[in-house]
Amino acid sequence: MFDNGFPFVCDDAVNRVISIIPPKTYSNVNFVTSDTGDVIYFVEGTQISFPYRFYSIDIEDFVLLELSYTERMILHCIYTRSCDGYVREKHIKALLKEDFPGWAIP
Repeated sequence: MFDNGFPFVCDDAVNRVISIIPPKTYSNVNFVTSDTGDVIYFVEGTQISFPYRFYSIDIEDFVLLELSYTERMILHCIYTRSCDGYVREKHIKALLKEDFPGWAIP
């Protein structure tokens, strides 16, 4: 689902982040959209694609303290696709407050 969303060198961090995302979703809908297609970008010649919307509930803030810098950036990127506009805004602001890597597209 997010395998093509980050450079391959981040695979371990992506897997860790995905493992801590709550499985509970808003209104018990599918975890991610499947009907509207991906959002696709090109970063340094590599295709980055994300589901258009992501329906998992937001992660608790204290969890961020346990993550590495790269893991935090990945988590914020994932949640910028949230179905909840307040959650998207929160994670976009968090990305913009940091010196985010080139593959992070707020």
